[in-house]
Amino acid sequence: MEKTKRLLNEDETDKQELSLPQKKYYRQRAHSNPIADHDFDYPSCPEAYDWSTLYPDVTNTESNIYNRRVEMLDIGCGYGGLLVTMSPMFPDSMILGMEIRVKVSQYVIERIKALRANQPNCYNNIACIRTNAIKYLPNFFKKGQIKKMFFLYPDPHFKNPNPSGESSMTLHCLSTLMCWGRKHWCIQLLM
Repeated sequence: MEKTKRLLNEDETDKQELSLPQKKYYRQRAHSNPIADHDFDYPSCPEAYDWSTLYPDVTNTESNIYNRRVEMLDIGCGYGGLLVTMSPMFPDSMILGMEIRVKVSQYVIERIKALRANQPNCYNNIACIRTNAIKYLPNFFKKGQIKKMFFLYPDPHFKNPNPSGESSMTLHCLSTLMCWGRKHWCIQLLM
């Protein structure tokens, strides 16, 4: 009788380790003040950070990401949907999610652990850290290291409800931003 209880308990813990975390246990406010003084661990310079803690396969010589650097960022990654979607699309690129909220970043870290446990040799190219990208981005990456950065958000402002014409407003704002970026960044590159 005790043996069956022990076996059931061991099986239950295995299932808990392999199951994805549930969002309902990781709820947090929609906004965190990026200017406030939070307690973050960050390196003094990009060379000082040990990426093997986030990407175990970075030291494996047979891995797709052996000796690679992070090239893609998902800033404000939320619950990690974009990270998980991009992982199989870009298996040779290291992708990092940066989230400022404590519980949300814990959820993404647990989600990635569960995905790696359920599907070995998959999702080894993604990771998440809790940090403030506004303040500490230069501490993590060298100049020219990042090829793509993603900033995704559902609303223009977190306290306002979605306006009825949001999609046209977003398209207009993005086209305006793109024109501004081309003008200023091209001039910057030429100098």
